[in-house]
Amino acid sequence: MGTSCEVPCVFGEEVPKNSGFCQCDACYHGVSCDTMCGGNGNCTAGSCDCTNDDGLNTGNWGAYCDQPSCPGIGVPCSGKGTCNLINLECWCDHGWKGSGCHVPDCPGELDCNGRSVCNATTDPPSCTHCDEGWFGDACEKACVFGTPSNEVCVCDSCHTGVACNVECSGYGACVEGACSCQEAWWGDKCETQGCPGIAEYCTGHGHCSILEQSCHCYSGWKGTGCSTPDCPGAPDCFDRGDCDAINFAQPMCVNCTGGYIGGSCNIPCIHGYEDPPQSEACVCSSVCYSGDACDVTCSNKGTCENGNTCVCQEGYQGETCGELHCPGEEEMCTGRGSCVRINERSVCVCSPGFGGEDCSELICPGEPYCNSRGACTLLDSVPQCVCDHGFDGDACERCRSRYTGSLCDRCISGRVGYSSSCEVPCFHGYGEEG
Repeated sequence: MGTSCEVPCVFGEEVPKNSGFCQCDACYHGVSCDTMCGGNGNCTAGSCDCTNDDGLNTGNWGAYCDQPSCPGIGVPCSGKGTCNLINLECWCDHGWKGSGCHVPDCPGELDCNGRSVCNATTDPPSCTHCDEGWFGDACEKACVFGTPSNEVCVCDSCHTGVACNVECSGYGACVEGACSCQEAWWGDKCETQGCPGIAEYCTGHGHCSILEQSCHCYSGWKGTGCSTPDCPGAPDCFDRGDCDAINFAQPMCVNCTGGYIGGSCNIPCIHGYEDPPQSEACVCSSVCYSGDACDVTCSNKGTCENGNTCVCQEGYQGETCGELHCPGEEEMCTGRGSCVRINERSVCVCSPGFGGEDCSELICPGEPYCNSRGACTLLDSVPQCVCDHGFDGDACERCRSRYTGSLCDRCISGRVGYSSSCEVPCFHGYGEEG
């Protein structure tokens, strides 16, 4: 076009004719309509598209992509930042990044730490619907066995810790939804340090040293948790009874067997029973038995028949054969001596003046008794010689005073009265009876 047709009008037509003005086709501009979209875009459906395949305008705006500015989507810096018109670079708002501030930038080293989709519909972009087991602005907080609530992980049963990832505080195991704690750990989640025991520290039967988590058991109890009764004896009750930890202030032996009684079933009570209970007093079950342990049968001097009658050995008598038995009328040794054991026989040791097997024989001085000059007679409970007339002395061994002769059968000279006492003087005569 032009007066000499020297001016090109490449993508358009001169309107009006001979006007020297080239009216461009869609998308083209310039004096000669030879530039499409400023060389910075594509003509699409009759208009310039200044964006790349990602929809990002890399810095040229306007109807013909010929107005330089900052990159962005829709508007410079995508409306999510400030355009530095000197160097045409964006200063992006918080939560956005990229040359045109068009890329959502959620919290986390990787967006949402790779545990959620970065939601760009919010401003700034945010992490929503974190993967299971995670929560927080950047899905950075673990919540393994719990439920997030107000930025805190609320643990379910059995678990503890910030992330609810510690089962039973590390001191137990979850069994059917409840913690089964290791020995010496307590609480719903085994979080309390204590001592072993049942229902309470040391089962209430000892002192708990919490730092050492060990029990010092009271007397009568043993085991790591002081839960095992420890009755006297080794083994308990010497294996002769039951260790009763229920009916007494501290465990005690009961129901002793094998002929034993006592708090540790160590006291013999062979043929008896303990009465009263726990008194350690052995009461014999039959008159046949005696001794502290009721272990002596009929005083070891007889046999027990029918369970309640002693049949004594020879030389013994009594209900339990505990008495010696010697001969004698009415009483042993006739009451004139002592019954003793000599050479495994019960014999009488007679009192002075008595003799014989049963001490019934009277013994007087003289050989024979009273020298055959009198009678051995019991006077005032003492055997004594009653001398024949004319004799005197303990054994009738001499004549009475004023008597003489080999048979003491006359009075001495000068005396008469033989039949009486020879007391009558008769110096120059003789005596006559009458």
